[in-house]
Amino acid sequence: MSVLPYAPAGMSNFEDALLKTGWGLYSKFLVGFTASCFFANAMAFMSLHIYMPLITCDIAMSENTILNIHVSTSLGMAFGGFFLSSTSDVVGRKGIISLSLMFVFIGALASSFTFGIFTIMFAQFALGTGLVANWNVTKILLIEVLPIYKRSKSIIFLDIFARLGTIVAVLISFSCMPVVIEYRGSSARLVSWRLLYGFTGFISVFTACVSALILESPRYLVYENRPAQAIFILSEIFAINKSKLATGYPLTDVDLQGKIANFGINTERDIPHTFSSRRCFIILKRVRKSMIILMTKQFCGSIMLCSILKLATCLGLFLLMMMLTKTMVYNDACLLDGMNWLHFEHPLYRDCKDYNVDISMYRDFLVLASVSVVGHVMTIVFVSYVDRKYLVFSGLFLSGLLMLSLSFIGSSYTARFVISCVAVIGFATADSALNVLTIEMFPTAIRGTSLGEIEILKHVAVTLLERFMVVQCKWIFVVFAALLEVGAIFSLALPKLKKRALYD
Repeated sequence: MSVLPYAPAGMSNFEDALLKTGWGLYSKFLVGFTASCFFANAMAFMSLHIYMPLITCDIAMSENTILNIHVSTSLGMAFGGFFLSSTSDVVGRKGIISLSLMFVFIGALASSFTFGIFTIMFAQFALGTGLVANWNVTKILLIEVLPIYKRSKSIIFLDIFARLGTIVAVLISFSCMPVVIEYRGSSARLVSWRLLYGFTGFISVFTACVSALILESPRYLVYENRPAQAIFILSEIFAINKSKLATGYPLTDVDLQGKIANFGINTERDIPHTFSSRRCFIILKRVRKSMIILMTKQFCGSIMLCSILKLATCLGLFLLMMMLTKTMVYNDACLLDGMNWLHFEHPLYRDCKDYNVDISMYRDFLVLASVSVVGHVMTIVFVSYVDRKYLVFSGLFLSGLLMLSLSFIGSSYTARFVISCVAVIGFATADSALNVLTIEMFPTAIRGTSLGEIEILKHVAVTLLERFMVVQCKWIFVVFAALLEVGAIFSLALPKLKKRALYD
């Protein structure tokens, strides 16, 4: 394992190099670009949950087939997302961002215009792969480029755009659903579920085109022993941010040497830039080395802790809001299984002419999605003053207590509505703070691999829930409340990283 033998005078760590680039036009463009990625990904993620009832009107499917399609997405998130995130440690952040967006585009487009079940399942696996990889790598790029005083707030800002993408996707589907149903089967129709589903993919491919304008992570370049290229990138960011000449950047490549530990991973030289068997071998070899390093005493505890916390929050905001929406609409009659938990409307196996849009379902979900933005904004406000671990603890503890109370509150809609809103705010706060922590806890050399690995257990758990869960809402609240409280206890073991340099 390598050490850092050299420390240039006047520069204690890589954060000093980023501070000299300042905060300006390029930094704001990068935040805007990554926010657009989260917006596009949220719309693509929502599409299957929204349009599955209409898909079953055109393609005959059994309940097992529908659940297997969702399982394909979750498995893509777990294993495909892990591999693609890990690959970013080898080939760079920028390339994987573009590639993951193309995965989302291909997955959404293939799902919308194919008629074969296995093709849909394969497309959904690709979609899940692209979604998780893009979520991970865009956050990594942002945190490795921005100065320390803008880093955490910008990461949480992305979550706001993810919620906005969710809201827009639901609003579009709610507005177009009556037209889609009325003109279903017509030879001349301007709107169909296929066009709406494919539209989410086109947003991703447009964003992929814009990714050509972003610059590679200078931290990654130093890790790859290419300090001259890192200085070129930093001087370009400096010039754009401060409207000065790039030659005015005060550091040289000598100042960056030894600032990013490589842990003995990048020992190969002259990696082919084109697809070849040697390039694939090097990628697999480095991913294997990264996984071995994550299993050492230095990182094993952190990986296990983050995996436990991700498992405790395995529902994520979408599935939590769906669960709370169902209990508000159906009260004590709420029964959760994969079919009604994952969709706004239960998929139908008959002609869609009698398909009814449940207004209350969309209304309550949109309210909860809007309220979740409040949780993200609160995290932005407090993240500079309160350590991340305490934000995670308070959010998990509060949402756990409130979910437990839903098991005993009775059938009062007002009480369920208020408790659900506050629970979503608490969960959103914890989720945003945890996302920042998990990126900051691991070094540049294995940051992509670590983020992908800690997500595996979470998505595998969601896969099992989607496939096998059949339980009354009041009991599922007890189970997940217990999970959140256990997560709150484990969160106290997280390190304090407020205003600290990234671990490199």
